[in-house]
Amino acid sequence: MQLELENPYVVVYKQIHAVVDDEGSRLELIERSNCYGGSAWARYHYCRGPLVKSCRNIGEWFRYTIEPGAVDLDLVSSKRSAGIESVAVNGREVEVTYAGLGGGGVGATLSRAGAEDVLRYEATESGGGRVARGTIVLPRRERMIIGIDDTDSKTEGATWSL
Repeated sequence: MQLELENPYVVVYKQIHAVVDDEGSRLELIERSNCYGGSAWARYHYCRGPLVKSCRNIGEWFRYTIEPGAVDLDLVSSKRSAGIESVAVNGREVEVTYAGLGGGGVGATLSRAGAEDVLRYEATESGGGRVARGTIVLPRRERMIIGIDDTDSKTEGATWSL
C-alpha cells in the first residue's frame, strides 16, 4: 500500500481562534495542532518575535498572547527563520500575517488555512531562499465570563448565575 498526500508540505491545523479584548489592544491566538513537532518549531520561532508577548502550550494546544501591530522580523535562518509579522483587528475580523524564509510564511499559512474558524487566506509564492508571506483571516472572538453563586442556606440567601 502506498500513501499519497495531496500536499506533502502541509499538515493542516485542527482549529485556530483569535480571542480579542474589548479595546482590540491584545489578543490570544489559540491553535490546535495536528503535528506537535511542526507546531513546537513554530512556537520556538514565533515566540522570539516582537508582537508575541508570551506563548505556551499544553498538548496539542498552542497559545500566543499578541499585541496587534506590524513589524519587520529581520529574518535570519539560524536565529529566527519565521514569525508573526502583523496582526490587525478590523471590526469583527482578525488578520494574522506570517512571514518566513523559503516556504516558512506560506507553509505556516497553508497549514492554518484549512483549520476550523479560518474565514479566508492569501499567500505569496515560496521557495528560493526569499521571504514568503501569508495571511489568514479569523472571526473576532471575545471571552465571556460566567459566575455562579451558591452561598445561600435553606433559610436565607439566593442562588444566582450570570
